[in-house]
Amino acid sequence: MLFENFENDIKTKLQTDLGAAVNVEVEPQFEGENIQPFIKSRITIFLDQSEFDKTKTTQYIAQDENTKVFLLVRSRTLRGENGIYDLTEKIRKSIVGFQPLNWDKIWFVKISFDERFKAMWSYVVVVGSKSMIVEEIEEPVEIPLTQPSATFVDEQYN
Repeated sequence: MLFENFENDIKTKLQTDLGAAVNVEVEPQFEGENIQPFIKSRITIFLDQSEFDKTKTTQYIAQDENTKVFLLVRSRTLRGENGIYDLTEKIRKSIVGFQPLNWDKIWFVKISFDERFKAMWSYVVVVGSKSMIVEEIEEPVEIPLTQPSATFVDEQYN
């Protein structure tokens, strides 16, 4: 559950693919860090939720983690170059199928209108991915004595 790394991987991918015409950022830690006014279109990335499936085994805990991330897309225009519609399509082309470290490939969940405020359009793009969490086992795993070692067998016949 390295959400910060997950957000940063998405940020790096979008920045690389969209270039300098769009500001891409992770949600600022503090409200005062939000830069206003918007000169360029902006995409802000933040974790929405993680849900966990039931464990896959009775020996130890191993669960799929289904995570959704919000991409808040803001622009002064709805249509045209770097407008909302253009940006959502560029986001789709950039990250659908992209695989951040320790996660499955990203898929689209939904796109929805957020608000229009002071001549700024705001839409939310929701993307999902899956990871697995596994119980940390502190006991060393021992190899049963009944399993022959490949090294031992090779030494006998060489």
